[in-house]
Amino acid sequence: MTPKNLLWNQIVAGEEISFSVFNPHPSTIPLQASVVCVRPDGSKATAATQIVSRTGTLNLPLQVTMPGSYEFAWTLQTARGEKLVSGEKKVFLQPFVNDQALVTRAAVGLNAAANTVDDKLPLSAVALRREADALEKAAADLAPRQQAVSADDALMVEQTLRKTGALVSRSRRALKTAALVEQAGCTDSSASLIAFAGFMWENRRLHEQMPDIVENPLQVHRTVVVGEHEPVSIKLFNITDRTLQVRVQLPQPSAGLKVTPHYSIPIPTSQGEEAWDALPELDESAVISIPSLTTREIWLDIQIGDVKPGQHVLTAVFQALNGAGVMEAPANPHGVPAPETRVQVTLEVLPFTMAPSGAVRLCTWSPNQGAELQDLLDHGNNVFTVPHGTPQHDAASHYTQADFSRLDPILAGFKGHDVVALLSGFPALKGEFGSGLYRQNLAEYLHHLVPYMQRQGFDLEHFALYPIDEPGGHGWQYVHQLVAFGKMVREINPEIMIYMDGGGELPMFQAMAPVLDIWVPGIDMLAEDSPVMKVVRASGKHLWSYNCSYGYSRPVGANIKNTNLLAEFRNAALYAFRHQATGIGYWCYNSGSEDPWMRNEFEYRLVYPGRNKPVTSRRWEAVREGLEDFRILTALREWAGKTDAATNKKLAHLFDTSLPDLVDPSYAEMKIGLGRSVIDASSHESRLLAFRKEMLDCVQAVARPR
Repeated sequence: MTPKNLLWNQIVAGEEISFSVFNPHPSTIPLQASVVCVRPDGSKATAATQIVSRTGTLNLPLQVTMPGSYEFAWTLQTARGEKLVSGEKKVFLQPFVNDQALVTRAAVGLNAAANTVDDKLPLSAVALRREADALEKAAADLAPRQQAVSADDALMVEQTLRKTGALVSRSRRALKTAALVEQAGCTDSSASLIAFAGFMWENRRLHEQMPDIVENPLQVHRTVVVGEHEPVSIKLFNITDRTLQVRVQLPQPSAGLKVTPHYSIPIPTSQGEEAWDALPELDESAVISIPSLTTREIWLDIQIGDVKPGQHVLTAVFQALNGAGVMEAPANPHGVPAPETRVQVTLEVLPFTMAPSGAVRLCTWSPNQGAELQDLLDHGNNVFTVPHGTPQHDAASHYTQADFSRLDPILAGFKGHDVVALLSGFPALKGEFGSGLYRQNLAEYLHHLVPYMQRQGFDLEHFALYPIDEPGGHGWQYVHQLVAFGKMVREINPEIMIYMDGGGELPMFQAMAPVLDIWVPGIDMLAEDSPVMKVVRASGKHLWSYNCSYGYSRPVGANIKNTNLLAEFRNAALYAFRHQATGIGYWCYNSGSEDPWMRNEFEYRLVYPGRNKPVTSRRWEAVREGLEDFRILTALREWAGKTDAATNKKLAHLFDTSLPDLVDPSYAEMKIGLGRSVIDASSHESRLLAFRKEMLDCVQAVARPR
């Protein structure tokens, strides 16, 4: 357990004291990490967490509002109280001294960089000096409040620390900006934009992301397989003093590749933040605006169709239409080329076939017709709720036939796709439920339903009855009704599948088990070795899952636009694969009356309404990427134990070590209620990238000629 920033000149407002923990021998029993800081007046700041995997993090919020010695003591111990690691340190701190010094250093750095690039990048020099002036003014305005702050005035302390923390964050960005502009000045006298990759699966503060280095053209390398959608996120940082109008130019891709450009925009969240979640397609102009010293994103959806294996190169060109040198040229009529920033995307397409789309199921309780249908199918949504046919009866209330005309256009829309149809609710049959007449009518209806569905291309493995939504959550009355209905169906045709979703008590699951074929518990239940999950795993044909509780959010619930997208969406299908489930689900695609463009209490919707079709989101794209990884893993699993020893060893490591290491830690942290910073550390993009690299290395190993 090691402090990462516990030095007298590193402690500033808005940044917590951070400890990293490494546990070489993790077990099912978490370790306990804690830290205490005794402030000069004797008051204490404390933090504690549990360490559930090889690595962990502990963050201590600290208010430095009085001068003196701050005494830190930290401990890592077992659940039984055995001390493993401990440490102590005293740090003398003066309130706001480090913060003010950082602002000064940032302003000096900005002015120095401006002087360096004055001749080559005059627009950037103006921007840097403007930012330096703004920092100095903000610091001067804040200084009287910092000097007058009283530890006894909680509101003043909170406001002063919040404003100081924002200034600290801005100063750190300023230092990085100065260094980047100096780099740009050494490489290109017309530089206006810096392209970089940044974080793909993060909706928070995208406009503040910054590159680490200047690279033009930016090189992006991806390894893919046929059938995937490969998203490429390109961030563009404007280093000039003006809002740039940037035109996106894409080449004609190779045959079999299709590139659709999107851009991200900020949307208000339920907690009053911004989420860069919505990804509308670029319009015909292909022009976006990027404010000075700010980042914007272009998102390329690259569909890998029937393309020849090997390397394929795409070069995206970003023209700063009013960039450096364009508006400053002489006023006489003449042309001035726009500065260009290039991104070269190299795709290495492997000769490998994913498992078919039906290897993993996705249900989002979505529309089954209309403008949304193609988007749903394109994103792997292959389970849809549909209505029953309309039974018709004679004067004696006996079933005569069913009108399936409502179903005809719906099922026709699924043609050519591996879809499971869930017939929702009970058929509108006459007769008291469970009576002899009802049973007779149900038998006749099902005798007509099965051949009708088969004529539409839906055999008994591709449709199921979905009589009651979440029966366990509604109580025993609904469980008894489902069981009674299931018994009647079993007597009539035991091959017709019955679907159930949700949770409930153990006796409920035991009662339903004999009549169910598709179990769909909450996704958080998949890892449980509980009596309920033992019943589920011992019965039924299929184990899927769904999510409507969103346990990774903090606070827990449907405030999900800014949740950890990796844990909640991108890795969900991988988590299901890890626990032998073959389906995931989300409530919901676009149900409900809330407008997702607005600030709403509940953020269930995965897409945004557009003028003519849905607008995708980063969350929705994350779901598709996870499904595709599931299909790759499913295909790889067929090779396990059937190839050479070295490749078998790689596959075993992928399935038995790397996959659990990717998805298990954050799940365990979520289940015991640990904070967002802990989950962010375990569900981090670097871990996903490492896993995907290992997975595709395995693909290369099994695909190479023998």
